[in-house]
This record gives sequence, structure tokens and C-alpha cells, in this order.
Amino acid sequence: MALAVYFILRTNDHWIVRFDDRNYGHNSLTSALKAALIAARGSAACGHEAEIIVQRPDRSWAVTWTSAEDFAPSPAPAVRVGGRGRN
Repeated sequence: MALAVYFILRTNDHWIVRFDDRNYGHNSLTSALKAALIAARGSAACGHEAEIIVQRPDRSWAVTWTSAEDFAPSPAPAVRVGGRGRN
């Protein structure tokens, strides 16, 4: 099966998940990571290998999740909102 790669990059004031030559905008890195993880796990469930790759501030890239080692990505710290848990 093909490799499904989900790129996450920042442009100005929002984040983009890029997959299959399409861009999906998000207001935060957390939102982009959650969306990419749901999509990548869906690809993996269909038999594809999948990766999430995030662009660092220095413009280099880091693999933050692979279907071969399914773990939750965590490049951004959790933020408490109103004392009710994580954002």
C-alpha cells in the first residue's frame, strides 16, 4: 500500500494540514495535529502506512507520528482553559 503523508505547517496566523496536494486550514497547532492524527489513523486502518510531519520554526521537518509506532503526537504543550482541563 501507498504511504500517506500529512504535512503540518504554519503560514502567518494559522496552521495548514497538507495531504494529497490539498490544504486544510486550522486556527491552532493542536487543532491541526488532532485533524491530521484522525486522518492518518483512518489511512492506516485502510491498510496504508501513514506519517505526520510537522514543520519546525527553523523550517526543518520532524516526523511526529507514524502508523508503525502509533503514539499521540505532542510537539505543543497542553494549555489549561478556565481550569476545566486541556485545550
